[in-house]
Amino acid sequence: MFVVKILLLTVLAFATVILLGVNGFYFKVWPTFLNDKDLNISAERISGVKNLLEESKFHLDKENFYFFPPPERKRVVAQNITNNLINGILDTAKKTSKKSDVLFYLKINLHQLDAIDSEEQDRALIYLEKTLSIIGIESSNQLLNVWRYGFPIDGI
Repeated sequence: MFVVKILLLTVLAFATVILLGVNGFYFKVWPTFLNDKDLNISAERISGVKNLLEESKFHLDKENFYFFPPPERKRVVAQNITNNLINGILDTAKKTSKKSDVLFYLKINLHQLDAIDSEEQDRALIYLEKTLSIIGIESSNQLLNVWRYGFPIDGI
């Protein structure tokens, strides 16, 4: 009987962990202040982000396994949302020069991506990661993975 209780508690604990991830609880409580650092937002970095803004983001890209871009109407919406987030990252970085502030901006604004399909969300995250890299943030501290998948998934 004791073994059955332990097994049931283990299953219940596992189910709770999964449920919390799926319903977005971890994202709501995910810290943005860990591993904080000052950013050096140079003219070169600003130029790099502006170049990224000019790219057409939602087109066929076999190298990144993006084989089915959306129809033009949806592509424009996805591009506008992604560019809006990229502009917000840049504006926040220029104002505060703190990694934690940029990640907090993302945390409160990633919901904008809910308006586009999952394939386009994945594609948008590639550009958000590129933006973070350009401004000198090597890692989102798993924030993007927790938003997208519900859990911190290292190496994906």
